[in-house]
Amino acid sequence: MYRKYTFLLVASLLILSSCGKEEIVRPVSLNINSTAAQSFSPEQQILFHYGFENKITGESRGWIIDKNGIVRTYDFTNETDVPQIPSSKDVNEESINNLYEYSTATDIQIDMEVLEKKYKTISYVANGRIDAAQDGAASEGTTSIVAYDYVTQPSDCSGCGTSDGSYAAYRTVILEISGEENQVNAMQAAVLLVDWLKEIKTEENL
Repeated sequence: MYRKYTFLLVASLLILSSCGKEEIVRPVSLNINSTAAQSFSPEQQILFHYGFENKITGESRGWIIDKNGIVRTYDFTNETDVPQIPSSKDVNEESINNLYEYSTATDIQIDMEVLEKKYKTISYVANGRIDAAQDGAASEGTTSIVAYDYVTQPSDCSGCGTSDGSYAAYRTVILEISGEENQVNAMQAAVLLVDWLKEIKTEENL
């Protein structure tokens, strides 16, 4: 009988003790940027580029989205010492690195899950048909909305390319060019990317 009462007393104390404590939920720290960035090539700095250039007025400004989802802006308007940056027709690693280095990071960051989904469509829309329309006046300037695909292929020569013997290079994927030049990627996935980037520009007042 004594043992029975003792057991009941201990059980009651344990129940009361557990009821008096608050449940503690500790936050789990997730380094989203470093995890998501692994989906992109470590060498690729920039994924998307929204730029405006007017050769008559000297305007050259725009913004990019880097592999960590950070929106970075640049404005080289009327600057005399402008670094080489990618154009809609010409891109190389040096120009990409210049654009990244001379741009300024903002506090705008794209959700990495969303960015990863958008990035996966780049190589797909690269094969889209480009429809060209009549060019506008030079005074209009040109707005370029492009993506950058980082292509890695087996190297044809020894001692060149990357450390694993492959050759890597950027290529420009035209989504939409308007103004003095007019070109549109006719693929529906490209249209959706353009709509998404224009929405970012409007919402963030870029």
